Amino acid sequence: MTVKENCKENRNQLYISFGKYVFPLSRSLELLVSRGDRVWIQLHLTKTRTLYCYAVKALPTDPSSRLAISIRGNDSSGNEFHAWLRNVKGKKAPMRMNTLVDSLEGFTAEESKQLPNRWFCTKKAAGIASRKTHIYTGGDGKSSVEAC
Repeated sequence: MTVKENCKENRNQLYISFGKYVFPLSRSLELLVSRGDRVWIQLHLTKTRTLYCYAVKALPTDPSSRLAISIRGNDSSGNEFHAWLRNVKGKKAPMRMNTLVDSLEGFTAEESKQLPNRWFCTKKAAGIASRKTHIYTGGDGKSSVEAC
């Protein structure tokens, strides 16, 4: 799956948004991309754990351990680049990516919500502004809720 996206900036951090998923671009990649540059994001789903796993903290049993994410494009100097995205710090990244893998493998949102270590976002209208709630399903059958 390859999707064309725009680079965006939030608090001096470049990131790529892909539907409800957000992928920060690590400064360690040393990419010469700027806000508004077009890049291609590609999701690579393997049968077993991959060395290029995006969610580095994923357990071997997590579906997200089989998901690698790469980007390619041209930097501000016109040079082509290809880079593997990695989330090395995020404790919740495996849950978010587990949900993405579920979607790629054809699970419905309702099926995914019943599985452990998943993430989903609800949007409720509250007057003029809408509010988002992030829900993380735990391995113990309990869920945690975060308002945004």
